[in-house]
Amino acid sequence: MKSFVTKAAFLLGLALAPIAALGQVVFTVSGTVNATGNGFTAGQAVTFTFTLAQTASNTGSNSVVLGSPTITGYRWADEVTSDPILWADVTGSPFSDTYTRPVALADSPWMELQIEAVTNRIRFLAAAPEPDEAYTESMGLTFGGNNVTYIYAIGRFTGLSFDFTSETLPDATTYFSANLGTYSFIEGTSPNSAFFYDGASGDILFTPTSLTISAVPEPSTYAAILGALALGLVAWKRRRAA
Repeated sequence: MKSFVTKAAFLLGLALAPIAALGQVVFTVSGTVNATGNGFTAGQAVTFTFTLAQTASNTGSNSVVLGSPTITGYRWADEVTSDPILWADVTGSPFSDTYTRPVALADSPWMELQIEAVTNRIRFLAAAPEPDEAYTESMGLTFGGNNVTYIYAIGRFTGLSFDFTSETLPDATTYFSANLGTYSFIEGTSPNSAFFYDGASGDILFTPTSLTISAVPEPSTYAAILGALALGLVAWKRRRAA
């Protein structure tokens, strides 16, 4: 029995080690609204989170390496219902209810994560409709009782740079796990970021202030779980030995 416990602890550690290295990547974009209107005031703080699905990879129908022969960017996309899910969850500080992946319309969903080699900009998109369709489908999020139909954020951030040496599109979770941290927005380097709900008279523009890339659970959380499990097994082994 002692031998069994020791082996079990060892094998469990081996099995969980790859999982401990990577958490679910979450992008948090903070910013302020540009102008008063549509229920918002100039300077109002907004925060949006895009949680990368563990299934997100390089297999989506429109996920590509941009540029040839010189790479100009990477694009992960979720644009047809058969694509691997890009965003496991999307939230916004001014919004209510719960995100659901839109799949009702022929061209839904419309989700993107893209980085650019020359500018080092990163952009996020979560939208219910394709551009040529009416804003009739919801992502589950609401504001003032109205459906939120898209969130678009783009920016260049101090200290955030990307590796474009791979000629094939990297696995998104593995790739962005190398960029964990909080980065400040570089003013004047990007077009407008915006979001829209179907009760608004137009886009609500906002300016990003920071981007945080985190892993949930953090690798340290996995380490704590493994440590507690190992201690428990050791204690059980000693009790059995006594």
